[in-house]
Amino acid sequence: MQDRDNNNNNKAEPTLEPVLQAHIGKQLRRMYDAMIREPVPERFKALLDRLEEGETLQEPMRDKAETGADEADAV
Repeated sequence: MQDRDNNNNNKAEPTLEPVLQAHIGKQLRRMYDAMIREPVPERFKALLDRLEEGETLQEPMRDKAETGADEADAV
C-alpha cells in the first residue's frame, strides 16, 4: 500500500493547455454571470427573512445567558 502512495507522488499532475484553460474560464464566467443576474426566488427571500428573525429573537437570549454567566462568576 505504501509503494502505491509513493508511486502516485512521483507522477506529474495532468495539465491543460493555456488556450483550453482560457476557454473553460470564459465559459464558466458566462454561465455564472447569467446566474448572478437572475432574481432571487421569493421562497429563498422568505427563508432568509425567517432566519434573520430567528437570529434577532436569539440575541436577547444570548445576552441573558452571557449576563447570567458573568453574575455566577462574580458570586
